[in-house]
Order: sequence, then structure tokens, then C-alpha cells
Amino acid sequence: MSFAELDDLLSRGEWLHVMGEVLIAAGAPVTEAMKAWTAVLAIGQPVALAGSTGGRWVGLEGVPEPNRPMLVVPNTRRPRDIPGLTVRRVVPELWAVEWCRGLPVRPLAVMVRDIAVEVGYGRLRDVVQHALRRRRVSFAELSLTLGRGLPGSAKLRAVLEEVGPGYQVKWERILHRALLKRGIRMKPQTKVEAPDGREAYLDLGIEALLFGVEIDGFLNHMARFADDRRRARMLALEMDWTLAPFAVEEIADRLDTVVDEIVRYVRRLERRAA
Repeated sequence: MSFAELDDLLSRGEWLHVMGEVLIAAGAPVTEAMKAWTAVLAIGQPVALAGSTGGRWVGLEGVPEPNRPMLVVPNTRRPRDIPGLTVRRVVPELWAVEWCRGLPVRPLAVMVRDIAVEVGYGRLRDVVQHALRRRRVSFAELSLTLGRGLPGSAKLRAVLEEVGPGYQVKWERILHRALLKRGIRMKPQTKVEAPDGREAYLDLGIEALLFGVEIDGFLNHMARFADDRRRARMLALEMDWTLAPFAVEEIADRLDTVVDEIVRYVRRLERRAA
């Protein structure tokens, strides 16, 4: 197409300048896909969708729509400043690109770290848990993106510590101490043995009241889901135990509320026993 033909389409309003040298057909709906394609074309290669823009493009759950498209380029480039875009430059050794539905994107694990810069802690935890649950990314891959001084690393590290294996042990201790302050003595790692010799260990328990508390870390819960359910059935159906399951994030976010709930139930069991 000649420049004269382009000028004619633009002058008649059939095509419009949208950003940089990118043109769109008049009346085309302004969608996230259009914004993403326009941003990539306006900046030019090498470039990659990053942060929430990239996260939404690859279908990560829980990622909010950003106010403006976010991209990264190698710091060997100095792209022109285009209003309406957020463009970051990264050193060559951190530059990596994958392709999704025709557009370049940051590697998914790195994208999650970028998202950590944009969203609050609770939203980031949701994004990470969804990504892990759907097997979009692994715990190890996310851990490898962490580094001193890298934007988003501190927040992502805190989330990974919360959802990672072993983190619930810390909250078992915290909950145990909080209950002791309220006069509730629960035994850590309470052993329960069925008549046929099967054994189960509860995170916290009161044998006299047949009451136990279980704390589930996200990854541990995924790995041992079937075993947990079998154990719960044995304790509840065969041995008359009452189990109160709590997720780590419940205790981390609302410790006082969890303690109040446990205290109320234990006091009710004590009155019933008396």
C-alpha cells in the first residue's frame, strides 16, 4: 500500500492513529488484546509483555487489569517515550522471552515476581496459589526468580514462605502460645491410636475432649490431600474426634478470630463434659 493510500484512509477516518506508528480500523473495539498488540508494535522488538499485562495475556488467575500496558525491553535499547505505556529496562542477563498467542511475554515465574510490585500481599498470594494449583509454575521456579534488589522479590519471598512446605509448623507454635495465653492447653502433635493399630498425629489436640486442630499449609495440603481425608474420616467416624481445620492464611490474617473460635468451642465441650 502506498503512502497516498494510507493518507487517504486516514483523512477519510477509516483508519486511525492509535499509538506511535500503529494504525487501527475506526470503530474497532478497544479490548485488552488490542492494547497488548498495540503496545508491542509501538515499542518494537525486542520487547515483552510484563507484570499484570503479561499475566492476564497468559491467563493467570486473579491478576487485575493494569491502568496501562506494561512492557520490558533490554537495557541496550532506549525506546522512545510513548504516553500510555509503562516500559522498564532490564539487564541482558535477566532478559528472557517466551511467546504466547503471537506476542512475546516474560517467563511466567518472572512475571509473577513483576506482579508482586503492582498488587497487595493478599492479591499476590491468590495469584501464586492459583498458579501453583493449576501447575502453571512450580514452587522451585518461583524461588529461582528471587534476588536481592530485584523488584517484587521481598513480597514474593514472603508469600512463598507462607504457602511453602513447613510453614504451618511456625503457625502451630504461634497458635499454641496464643491459646495458652487464653487458658487453653492443647498438646502439639497429639498422637491418636485406633483400636486396629492405625495411628494419626494432630497438630494440636485435647485428648480428654476428643478435640483437635489441624493447620494446612497450601502446598502440603495439596500433596497430602487424600491422606488427610482418610485420617479425618478415621478420627471422626470411628473414634468420635472433632477436628477443626484452619488454613495458614486464616491464622496469619486473623489470629485473634481463630483463637476466639477455638476457645468458644473448647469451653462448650468442657461444659458438656461437666
